[in-house]
Amino acid sequence: MDNAALLTVLFLLGVCVAGCAPAASAPSPLYWHEGERLAWAPEGMGDPVGAKAPASGGRALAGGPLAAAPGGVRYALVLPLDIPDATLLLRCARFHYVPMDPSRVRLHLAGGGRTIERDLTFGDTGGWGDAKGQWGLLAVDVGPLAAGTWQLELASAMERRGDVALDGFFLAPPSVRISAAELAVDRVDIDATRYVGVDLGATTINQGTFEGLRLVARAFVPRSLDVTVTLLDAAGRTPPAVLYGARNVPLTDVRTVLGVSGAPLRELDDGQYILRTQWQSAPAMDVPLLLVGRLAATVEARIAAIERFGAQLASMELPRKDALLADYEHAAGFLRTAWGQIQSGTADVPTVAGVRRTLEQYELTRQRILEGHDPWAGRTGDLRLAFRSRATGRLEPYRLVLPDTYRTDGSTPVFMALNGTEDRFLDRGDDAAKRVANARGYAILSPRASSGYWREGQQDLVQVVEHVLETFEGLDRRRVYCTGASAGGFGTYGLATARPDLFAAIACASGVGNYRRLAQPDRELTERFTAVPTLILHGEADPIVPPTVARDVAARLDRLGYPHEVHIFPGHGHGYVEYAEQYLNLTLDYFDRHAPGAQDGPPDAAADTPVRP
Repeated sequence: MDNAALLTVLFLLGVCVAGCAPAASAPSPLYWHEGERLAWAPEGMGDPVGAKAPASGGRALAGGPLAAAPGGVRYALVLPLDIPDATLLLRCARFHYVPMDPSRVRLHLAGGGRTIERDLTFGDTGGWGDAKGQWGLLAVDVGPLAAGTWQLELASAMERRGDVALDGFFLAPPSVRISAAELAVDRVDIDATRYVGVDLGATTINQGTFEGLRLVARAFVPRSLDVTVTLLDAAGRTPPAVLYGARNVPLTDVRTVLGVSGAPLRELDDGQYILRTQWQSAPAMDVPLLLVGRLAATVEARIAAIERFGAQLASMELPRKDALLADYEHAAGFLRTAWGQIQSGTADVPTVAGVRRTLEQYELTRQRILEGHDPWAGRTGDLRLAFRSRATGRLEPYRLVLPDTYRTDGSTPVFMALNGTEDRFLDRGDDAAKRVANARGYAILSPRASSGYWREGQQDLVQVVEHVLETFEGLDRRRVYCTGASAGGFGTYGLATARPDLFAAIACASGVGNYRRLAQPDRELTERFTAVPTLILHGEADPIVPPTVARDVAARLDRLGYPHEVHIFPGHGHGYVEYAEQYLNLTLDYFDRHAPGAQDGPPDAAADTPVRP
């Protein structure tokens, strides 16, 4: 019997549900409108819609339009019925780094001869809606609404940090009560008559102990629906194996929960899969699954072995022993923490990949040390390492990604990437940063920078650059660069002004210059500028750091005659991952042009769009 047939036999769980509720026929007592179904949004914002897995239909209004000044969004509504004493329920998500300023938005609802205005305040929901617990419901009393055409407008706040992600909104009568908690599932689809969804509790699963998942549904108009759950491979190409099937599931205005056993998953190998749930009348809802049960069978013993060898290092006579002790101490801590996240089901694909990669890295390092070889010589790929900070005494992790072309002849250029942690720049997206850098023969140094990018943090950044150049002799000391995004862009520029001798060139994305309060409304550009060749990348539609920041710095560099180049992209927002290949290729082009001995490139201050100081 082949694998596909075996899976089908193992997973086929035909379910019969007795009874049958009547199909939906009466109009729904409430109204639902998707946040991405816009009648108007500000121009120059790029695509105002973003992918949000736990949002209805997997898409939602991104935060930019409600951070523009002036800006906002408008919706066209057609209410099929009168709604007495209506409540507007906005399913929203909002999050910012400290300080977390509330977002104040003006609601304008007009139709049926009435105009309703309210001041709304959106607070912190704990995230941007990327996880199921990050969506809140903001309730607003709007009074009686007559059937017919209405226009709903949300006028953006004028203060900074005003962006809000919006999945959609209900207009509901008092008889229908909906909570944020009941919609907090891994995938959901909402319309005016019902919501349906799937909830796993975790998407990283030990298939040996996984008990099962839940299907959830509620009908605002009684009806019955069919539902199936199938499992596909990561590419969605395997013929579906049916895990669950039920016909004519009766749904009422009381939330229905159906259990699906996890036992069939126990026969599967580790890896990535797609769980597809198909409710009748709803689009397919796909949830990526990551199975780790085979890893779970050996990981504790492997981590313990790494911990034991790390303790043995203290009594060994080895070159650069302090560096090895720091490496092993960090590896043990990282593995314990990451494995705890995996066990809790909160880990993502990069975390699991990082555990596997780190186990293999330190097992090979142990083997090399015991055989009397240099533990770092000839290594390539993604290495997780650490050093002891001279400024703070703390253990400072970093990752070093060495390209396939790395040799010990001192010919490999390296750039440091500042983007929040040692993982953020490397793991977000589909490994674009590592892929581009490897194709172009660059190494990437990605430090955690626990102390940030200023004061002690700057000392740590200098130390890690010096430490890596000393440890890995294949890196080219003449071609050391730095890049960063957002706070990392400001940090890159600040480090270049403090230590202009450190880098051959720098690149700053979505943040550049020395500002007393960075991106705050009362920011003030200081007089500290660097003659280090500087590439500036910024989005015209950036709702967090306005493009005037890039223009201010470019104008001052121009007046000083310092080498620089600026690209301001219409429609680009604040993120880096969305434009990683474009931004990084431009960055490495610039670094190549400013390598010691390189031919003169195009004149600096060239721009994709004119720079207007």
